[in-house]
Order: sequence, then structure tokens, then C-alpha cells
Amino acid sequence: MTELVVTPNEGSTIVATVNFKDIDGLNFTPATCVWSLSKKDGSVINSRDRVVATVSGYSHDFVMYGNDLLFADGKDRYFLVEGTYSSVYGASLPFRDEAHFTIVDTKRNPL
Repeated sequence: MTELVVTPNEGSTIVATVNFKDIDGLNFTPATCVWSLSKKDGSVINSRDRVVATVSGYSHDFVMYGNDLLFADGKDRYFLVEGTYSSVYGASLPFRDEAHFTIVDTKRNPL
């Protein structure tokens, strides 16, 4: 699991840039890509379950905001990106990576 080096404020916006690299560290453009956002127990946040992403290059910005980042749903978020790609090792190879980040409770810690 990847740790995102951000601590977004509750109800604000976060942009997670994913750079797609294969097992050899080479860039790839996904053939398919979906993302999900969940709590530690696996329950889905704000209906963000297997959201289709149209990726046209080696990296993609995933934007989460508003109800994605409500502290009432707990401070921990798990951002999952998965899909398929092709390389010298074959076609339709799966990729899957998850990142964790923590939300700042702005009601208890006002700006």
C-alpha cells in the first residue's frame, strides 16, 4: 500500500496523481482503469466504487472533494486504483494499487 503524503481538510479537495509503471518500472497507459474510495472497514465512501477513469497517458489525476472527504465517515481513506494494461509480458495484465490518507477534522482544528 502507498501512503499519500497529503492531509486534506474535511470537505475540501485532493488531487491524487497516479503514474502508471509496470513491473520493470516502465511507463504504461492503462487499457482499463477504475478507482474506489473506502473506509478502513472496506465500506464505500460517497458511492465511489469502481468509478471508470478515462486515462489517455502514463499518468492521471484523480480528484476527490466534498462528500468524499467528510470526517463524519472517519478520518482514514483508502484510495484503490485497478485495471489492465499490455506489455512485453502479455495483454490484459492486471494492475492494482491502494493508497491511504488521513482527513483533518476542521471542526476540531479550525483553519
